[in-house]
Amino acid sequence: MGDIEKGISQDGVEATLEALLNKGVFISWEEFKGKRIAARGSERFEFKERDFDNPFRPSYYQVRSSGTRSAGTRTTFDLDFTLEKCYYRIPLLLAYHAAAYPMGYWVPILPSAAGIAGALQG
Repeated sequence: MGDIEKGISQDGVEATLEALLNKGVFISWEEFKGKRIAARGSERFEFKERDFDNPFRPSYYQVRSSGTRSAGTRTTFDLDFTLEKCYYRIPLLLAYHAAAYPMGYWVPILPSAAGIAGALQG
């Protein structure tokens, strides 16, 4: 971790990320989704979705995609994320002169991710 902090302070984020990539520190989409074992030299790593959960971010609700070709993808949301999105609703309506007009909000039914978010945002 100290090497990464030093690299960022000396060379910046992009250069540090490029140096890590060149040293084999990366994960492909297939590895991230658990569809392929990550091979780095003689080392092998097999990941699960929960391996990438942020332990410092509280989870309030989780949703899963329908997964027509797989088991689906799990996504975790918290109420802070939902609140942050709400801050932009009124300015968006005002910018397009739409605040004075009635409108509907069409989303899939529960338990879809959009349905849950829509119900929470109101």
